Amino acid sequence: MPWPDTQILSLGVMFLTGAGLALALDLVGSILGHVEVSEVGGSERSGPRPRPASALRRPRRRRARRALWDLALWLVVTPLVFGAILISSRGEMRVYVFIGLGLGVAAHVLMARRFIITVGTASRQAWGRLIQALLAGFGPKTRE
Repeated sequence: MPWPDTQILSLGVMFLTGAGLALALDLVGSILGHVEVSEVGGSERSGPRPRPASALRRPRRRRARRALWDLALWLVVTPLVFGAILISSRGEMRVYVFIGLGLGVAAHVLMARRFIITVGTASRQAWGRLIQALLAGFGPKTRE
């Protein structure tokens, strides 16, 4: 059985790992347009907005692209989580490892999710406007 200070350190590392995992999922999802602020929940006054029926159906190409991005994200994140487990608790899978991961994810969802999704969505829109402006600048010139 590990020493109590090792368990507390492992719990803290897993807490940070869980929060980082949730942050990565939300940030990548919002930048790619998979998650929007309205899906997280509406304001206290108006409540959540219902989604139109057309928004529930996605084209096949978009679903395949999302699945590939999700797979790529998990291929990057999974070794990081296992590395944190190896470093913090020498690979021992104890209950406090899962408690730390769960608490980290819950803390992110409760405290920072709306902000991270808003930042990711804003950066996606800003990059889109910048690319459109650059492409418009290199477009064909018309003479008047």
